[in-house]
Amino acid sequence: MQPDPKLGHILVVITPDLMTPGAPEQSSLLKRAIKLAKSTGSELELFHVYYDQTLEQKIFGSDADAADEKEKILTRDAAALAEIILALDDTGVTLSHHVRWDYPPHD
Repeated sequence: MQPDPKLGHILVVITPDLMTPGAPEQSSLLKRAIKLAKSTGSELELFHVYYDQTLEQKIFGSDADAADEKEKILTRDAAALAEIILALDDTGVTLSHHVRWDYPPHD
C-alpha cells in the first residue's frame, strides 16, 4: 500500500487507564494506530491531558504550591509517555508525545 500523502500525523489520546505499566502494549487502540501509521507512513503523537480540580482551585495551598504540583504531575506523565514510546520502539513508527493540563480533559 502506498503512503497516503494527506495523512502525515496521527494524534492518539492516551487515557489514564493506558498510563499504567504494561497497558499500552495490550491496547487495541495503540495497535490499530500503529498499523495505520505504518500503512500511511505517518508519525504517531501520544497525547495525554490531566486535570485536578483541587489544584486548580488551590484548596490545599498557595498559587506557587499549586503550580509546583501541576509541574510535577505533568513531568511524571511525560515520563510515563516516554516509557510507552520506549516500549513501542520496535514498531518502526516515528513516535512523539505531549502532555497538557486542561479542563475538561475529555474535550
